[in-house]
Amino acid sequence: MPKILSVRSEKSIRQLRLTFPVPDIQADYRDKPLSFIGHLLGHEGKGSLLSGLKEAGLAESLSAGVGLRYQGGATFQLDIGLTEAGLDQVELVVDQVFKAIGFLLQRLNNDVDAMEKLYQEQSQLAKMAFYFFEKPDPIAAVVGASSGLHFYLPEDVIAGDYLLMDFKPDLIRQRLNRLNTNNALISIVSDQLPRR
Repeated sequence: MPKILSVRSEKSIRQLRLTFPVPDIQADYRDKPLSFIGHLLGHEGKGSLLSGLKEAGLAESLSAGVGLRYQGGATFQLDIGLTEAGLDQVELVVDQVFKAIGFLLQRLNNDVDAMEKLYQEQSQLAKMAFYFFEKPDPIAAVVGASSGLHFYLPEDVIAGDYLLMDFKPDLIRQRLNRLNTNNALISIVSDQLPRR
C-alpha cells in the first residue's frame, strides 16, 4: 500500500473504490467504530461528502462501511459511483474523500460532545431497526444465528449486527487514522478506461 488498480470492465460502469485494511474488528462489535465512520462518510444530506461531489458533478452515489471481515483483520471501503466528469477527475474525487476523513478526525479532536451526540443518534436508529426488523424464516434465522456465533458472544447473537453500545472516541480515532493515503487500495473500474 498504497496501490492504484485500474480495471476495464465489460459492462457500462464508472466506479471508484477505496479499500483500507484495518486490524481485527472482532472485539469492536458492541461499539462498531467503523460502522459509525461509515455512517458519517456515507451520509447523503447537506454538507456531506456525497452532496459536495454531486454539486461538483463528480459522483452519483456513495456508500461506506466495513467490507470484508476475516480472522485477524477487516477492510473498510468507500464505493463511489462516478459521473463521466468524475471519471476524468478521479484524483480530485480521491482528494475530497481524504479531506472528508480529515474533517471527521478534526471534529472528533475538537468537539467530542457533538460526535458523541451523533453516535447516540446512530445507536437509537440501530435499536429501532432491530426492534422493527422483519422476522426471518425460521431456518434462515437459525443459519444466521449459527453464523453469528463466529463473531458474537452467545448472548449477543440475535442483536449483534445492531449493537452500538459505547461511544469510544479513542477507538474511533484509531480507526480513522488507518484511513490514510499510505494504507489505501484505490480501484477504478470502468468500460471507458483505455485498453492496455
